[in-house]
Amino acid sequence: MFKQLIETYKNTGFLHHGYLIVGEREIIQPLLIETFKLIGDQTDIIYETYETFGINDSHRLVERSTRRNWSGQRELVVLTAKSYTPEAQNALLKLFEEPRAGLHFFLLGNQTTDFLPTLQSRLVIIEHQIETGLKEKPNEIQIQASQFLSATPVDRLAWIDKKVKSEMARDEWIKFFNALEKTAHQLKPFNEQALVELNAVRPYFANPAFSARLIFEHLTFVLPRVVE
Repeated sequence: MFKQLIETYKNTGFLHHGYLIVGEREIIQPLLIETFKLIGDQTDIIYETYETFGINDSHRLVERSTRRNWSGQRELVVLTAKSYTPEAQNALLKLFEEPRAGLHFFLLGNQTTDFLPTLQSRLVIIEHQIETGLKEKPNEIQIQASQFLSATPVDRLAWIDKKVKSEMARDEWIKFFNALEKTAHQLKPFNEQALVELNAVRPYFANPAFSARLIFEHLTFVLPRVVE
């Protein structure tokens, strides 16, 4: 099961409109099925599997998604493909930016780098790690996310100013935001408030001209400080 998704749902009753779940398909799909069992019975689940998810598949999905479910149940759509073409991903951007109420998507893939940053910015990313008995070593961006969360507002603002002056790329800001979200999932006492605040600003990343300074300065003052 995907504990971070379940814990967020139990704590807030909230499901994001879109998730990107990456890992080995033979492992993550059964885990997702088990996760759905804990969400509730009042749910319609649709599974679609593709060799390659192309532009025509994307157009059909967008068209079908405009139809309302008259049963009133929540709808979960699970897409599994070995690859998603860039054209297909671009065609999904508007759908994930303005989804209708009660409709939630779960894209299953091999790795995050297979997906466009613009699509990633609209999705909650869950990376499944195979249990090895060893603690996963955080990468540099995850270390920075942890340091940001434990820093004082003054130090957070100084970090933001440094990155803005160094002209950090748009994609790198999105990666850092995703790392903050991943870290928030792992900090259980701090989980709910942080996820609510992060989810509130995520839609701004869909704008190609988003202001990283404004977004992260806002997060500086609304994200709780983690003191270890």
